[in-house]
Amino acid sequence: MERRDTMRLTCTFLTKRLPVSYRMLFVSYIKKCLEQADKEYYHSLYFYNGRRNKKTKPFSFSVFLHNYELRDEEFIIDGDLSLNITSSDPQFLMTLYNGMVQETSLLYKGYNLQRKKIQIIQSHQPFSSTMLFRTMSPMLIVDKQKKSVEIENREIYERQLLYTANLILEQTRGYGLLEPLSFEPVLMRKIMIKEKINEFTQRTGKSHILFLGYKGDFWLKGHPNDLEDLYHLGLSMRRNSGFGMLQVLNQK
Repeated sequence: MERRDTMRLTCTFLTKRLPVSYRMLFVSYIKKCLEQADKEYYHSLYFYNGRRNKKTKPFSFSVFLHNYELRDEEFIIDGDLSLNITSSDPQFLMTLYNGMVQETSLLYKGYNLQRKKIQIIQSHQPFSSTMLFRTMSPMLIVDKQKKSVEIENREIYERQLLYTANLILEQTRGYGLLEPLSFEPVLMRKIMIKEKINEFTQRTGKSHILFLGYKGDFWLKGHPNDLEDLYHLGLSMRRNSGFGMLQVLNQK
């Protein structure tokens, strides 16, 4: 498989406040930018035969708050925040970039964010068969019953992580893992993520859903092409909702 030069995007915003369940806000922004830049491409990603297309998309993202405090259900921000986006598809990133240039503000359910600047960041390369990664957004790994798996159940966690990685690659590039993965946590901590998702609220009547994820550092061993593609795509369930974005710390 030919390896292509790829990049990442970092978009900086100014705002005074942000909801605790902020991920859907940025999902909305990403979709709006894609549609603004290329409606045909946007519809090819999110719709099929006039209906919503639930197929996985070739990207993940993370959000970094620089100076903030938590008050009730909001982050009060003193400064700016960064939206980081990764993808294995250059067309996706260039379309998104073009849309971001046009969309200078983000208005979402009473929240107002002003875009300051967009940066193009070169991706890490080359990749070896053993890489030390750090999560930029939490990793969410679930079992067959869609329940979060705890990392203390090491055998089950690694099995489900391998299943998740294979599924991500199969759905985005057309084939799964070239070699099995070996996962070795270095320093991973548990984190509870609170999100407001309309479909969940309509189905259950509950205002928020809680996800159990993990943040931290881990070694991943496998085929270099697999590791590189997972770096570009993210490694987690719900990647397109801001989970599983990775950065490289080291390699062997």
